[in-house]
Amino acid sequence: VLDADYTPMTDHRASAAYRGLVARNILFKALAEAGGLPRSATRIIEPSEIRDAAE
Repeated sequence: VLDADYTPMTDHRASAAYRGLVARNILFKALAEAGGLPRSATRIIEPSEIRDAAE
């Protein structure tokens, strides 16, 4: 689904392959959390552990 709607670009900061991987991971995380998976299952550390983190 994502491949049909998103075409990442390559530039000096990141390759298209890397950007595509990140986009897939973000979409997977969002769908998992929307489907009821606890946020703690998709996080390395909690936002409260990060100074000035947005909730």
